[in-house]
Amino acid sequence: SIDMIVAFDMTGALQQYNHAFSVEFGVEPGKEKTINFKQFIADKKASVEVWDALQQRSYYSGEIEGKRMSGEVFSMFISVATMRDGYGHALGAMAVGRDITDMKLAEADLKASEERHRDILDNATDIIFVVDPIGHFTYANPSFYEKLGYSKKTLAKVKIMDVIKQFPSKNKQWIKALDNVQQEYVFIDAKGGEILVLGGGSAQYDDEGKVLGMRGIYLDITEMRKHEKEAKTQSAKLESIFDSTQNLIMFTLSNSDKITSFNNNFRRLMEDEFGKEVELGMSFISNISGLIDDESYQGQLRLFKNALKGRAKDFELPLKTELGVSKWYHIFLNPISTDDSSSEISCIAYDISERKEIDKAIRLALKEKEILLQEVHHRVKNNLQVISSLMSLQKSFVKDPTLIQVLDESQSRIATMSYIHESLYRHTDFSSISFSEYLQRLSTNLIHSYSTPDCEVILQTAFEDVFLTLDQAIPSGLIVNELVSNALKYAFEGMKTGTVLLRVAKIDGRIEIEVSDNGVGLPDGFDLNKQESLGLYLIQALTEQLDAELKIESIKEGRKGSSFLISFEAQNLN
Repeated sequence: SIDMIVAFDMTGALQQYNHAFSVEFGVEPGKEKTINFKQFIADKKASVEVWDALQQRSYYSGEIEGKRMSGEVFSMFISVATMRDGYGHALGAMAVGRDITDMKLAEADLKASEERHRDILDNATDIIFVVDPIGHFTYANPSFYEKLGYSKKTLAKVKIMDVIKQFPSKNKQWIKALDNVQQEYVFIDAKGGEILVLGGGSAQYDDEGKVLGMRGIYLDITEMRKHEKEAKTQSAKLESIFDSTQNLIMFTLSNSDKITSFNNNFRRLMEDEFGKEVELGMSFISNISGLIDDESYQGQLRLFKNALKGRAKDFELPLKTELGVSKWYHIFLNPISTDDSSSEISCIAYDISERKEIDKAIRLALKEKEILLQEVHHRVKNNLQVISSLMSLQKSFVKDPTLIQVLDESQSRIATMSYIHESLYRHTDFSSISFSEYLQRLSTNLIHSYSTPDCEVILQTAFEDVFLTLDQAIPSGLIVNELVSNALKYAFEGMKTGTVLLRVAKIDGRIEIEVSDNGVGLPDGFDLNKQESLGLYLIQALTEQLDAELKIESIKEGRKGSSFLISFEAQNLN
């Protein structure tokens, strides 16, 4: 492709790029993994603008200043689009760009008035001089001195014949060779170096026709010729790439749907796979519309017309071969900028049939694994319920109230874990749990289990829509189980009514879980580290497992009842 094409991940690290990109930016093969796409955008503000557009709209297109590895800045037009997988997750982005720098040659306005003539000559970028009939320089503008490296003193010793390479020096032949002749010459500078110039001279005569001297105006075209040579070399390279790049199908279309160029891969594809003879000027859309394998994709053909209006596009298209085999192609369309009013688009496509089959196989395998994982959580939940049932059966044979209480508490903890596995197998997303939904069921069950006729306890909840990973949901659920059950058992002794508040929120990336009550408060001298209760020990151990902070308040801290606040960093759900 004549365009620079590069793919990078969502951190900006380069993944793939074509030869045009490598040549344009000077990227050395093998070093791309250490380079970030943002390095190629000269202005940091423009870099942020491109990145914000990818995050917000998944697409950016516009003119910005590029920066080569050498530090050189140039103008380019880029189109960047986010690449996503079948689930809509961003995998990275692909950018297509082109150098739009135009080298402009400025010509001095030599038709100014006589009063401004000297100023124009002195400030002209052209090499301007006047010589006498013998060839000595009588005037040279600053550009002459700058480009040829002479001083006024050294120039006084030099003739025109010494400056122009292979120039006649005898008699007046040099005047005839320059007079009214426009062509390229090689000038020799003060150090013997050569400068390629383009221009001409005109002889000055008196009334009798005698030569008074010669004026010359010449443009330094050394760099221009150098760039022309480089451009020809580059054009030859790009033409070679266009015609020999493996697997890439390339062609261009005019605004009237006529093929204006194509590579050998395009010809082979159309003739061998689809039985279509290809020639310049033939219609593309009308030929390809009959090959589309799925009628629902016919609308994709309008994207070719949209691209002709200046909007780059990329899409997938299924085509049926002459043998009836369905083939998938990913097609990239980019407008071609030209100086005239005509418009064209470049089209790059490649066969993604194998990738489509792999994607299909992956989706099937993923579905099978989801079913298996769902079954695992179902069986874990059932096994936990069996253990709970065994404990219930065991209680019927136990007379010791203390042991019965231990079995009840153990059953409550097992139920807490069972609810989590039940939540997982009932949903398709096994990576996270709706913790608020889970707590609603857990707390309601605890209120029902520990309610007594002596005291009416009201449960108040303040749940945000919080999701936790399995690693954080289980210990968090067990902590809530211990705190709520402790509040229900001990907070309202001697009271007719009471309130338990359960709050869950996510603030600045941290999860906050608070269990509070308006009961009698914690006992005097309460120290969590010195308690021998298994429930309180579990709270401490699970808090450490979560790497969480635990804040305890009671009546002595100026509040009614008690409050336990746990906060920890939320794990990444991806």
